[in-house]
Amino acid sequence: MSSDSAEGRASRSDALAALARARDELAHGSVERGWDACMIAAGIGRELGDASLITDAATLIPGPQLGSHHMTTARQALCVEALGMLDPGESARRRRLEHYLAALSGGWTETPAVTGVPLTEEQADSLILELRAAHAAAMAPDRLAERLEIATRLRDTALAAHRDADTAWGMLWRLDALAQFGRRIELNADFIELVGVIRRLDSPQWHWRVATIRSVLALLDDDIDDVPALTADAARLGANAGVEEAAFIDLIVRSDLALRTGEGLPGIDEEVRHALTDAPFLAQGWRAGILIALGKIDDALEIWRALAPHVDEVPPTAMEWLLAATTHAELSIIARDRPAAAHLYEMLGPHGHLHVIPTVMSPYSGPVALYLGDLAAFLGRSASARTHYEAALSSSQDMHAPAFSRRAREAIARLGAPTSPHSPRSTLSPLSLREAEVAELIGAGMTNREVAHRLFLSERTVENHVSNILHRLGLPNRAAVAAWVSRQNPA
Repeated sequence: MSSDSAEGRASRSDALAALARARDELAHGSVERGWDACMIAAGIGRELGDASLITDAATLIPGPQLGSHHMTTARQALCVEALGMLDPGESARRRRLEHYLAALSGGWTETPAVTGVPLTEEQADSLILELRAAHAAAMAPDRLAERLEIATRLRDTALAAHRDADTAWGMLWRLDALAQFGRRIELNADFIELVGVIRRLDSPQWHWRVATIRSVLALLDDDIDDVPALTADAARLGANAGVEEAAFIDLIVRSDLALRTGEGLPGIDEEVRHALTDAPFLAQGWRAGILIALGKIDDALEIWRALAPHVDEVPPTAMEWLLAATTHAELSIIARDRPAAAHLYEMLGPHGHLHVIPTVMSPYSGPVALYLGDLAAFLGRSASARTHYEAALSSSQDMHAPAFSRRAREAIARLGAPTSPHSPRSTLSPLSLREAEVAELIGAGMTNREVAHRLFLSERTVENHVSNILHRLGLPNRAAVAAWVSRQNPA
């Protein structure tokens, strides 16, 4: 539509009226309604190809707003969009947008990249399809860092192409990866950004997803009293939106709540039994956990005897792989199945730094280290069990998962005092848990780059840890650290 046509002039008039409404709403204290009016004006500016309208809409609300963090990403994206549309000679408007963008980016969100040449619709389609395929192929736990990178690229590409639905998927997939890494600060910051995008997208399906995540985060935070209402709200939104999987996700969340509280378990067992009729048999581990909570141990063990020969058959690319493996670990211990427990300990060992949460829309099941501790304790490996439990305690605290922090403390207490003056708890006490991990890997002969890859850190972060270790221990070099670790943990 041409801005010089009669229709274009009428549309521009509508945009200016929307901006006037936005100013009026701001004057009366409503930032959110003001922003909604700005988005109307920006949409018209987009149709007209009018960078001035988009600039005015992007910069009308003054600076960051306390309590409106969920709008920050959308406001940043609008600034980036306007910058991409400006002619080279519009230096004053460009400076205005750049200053405004800098002010918005000084808080909880990242500064978005300003792309030089916008993608064409065809280029955006091709790249987004490529990223979606790459994400689907990277579901195995050992590819989590790659999956986070892909999700970030999808988010940024979709933001640059002004494709809100694809932006939301990139953000959701980032949330999944951040939850599995246990990066709670980033998880909450990204969730705030997602809420802002969903407000603009205004999709019933996405409102259901956001409501479900809220119920899962309440479970994670141990805000048990809040969960029933949040779960009911999510179920209502899912049903109204016609989301077929909403009832199944609702059952997963309610079953986790029942396991935590002990309330309503017989009814949940019936629902789960019916829900698993059309599911792969390996999913029966879910029901076995409920049967154990009901005291029906023999029935649970019958399920385990059917599952045990097939624990290796869960596809490693399935998002539920870690959940299935840790569920099997718990069942192997209850069944006193030492060969299976030893095998599962080896399977889970490389993933001890991760957390069990297939997606941010499903309940959190704790750090993998907690299950490694349980397996090690059952297998009689007390020193390893203590190391795992202490790592689990630290991870649970970082994730703000009080229920699992309690479980880790209780497990450490069950082990009693360390039996050796050279136990990890006493010998590595000058170091933080992360420094202790780095020191152990240095002792194993790893380079900084190898340590960074193993612990999913940057090489610069590892260098800082090594410097701190040398300072804390008063040692001159890495070789001395390796010797120190060897003395603390004699074979």
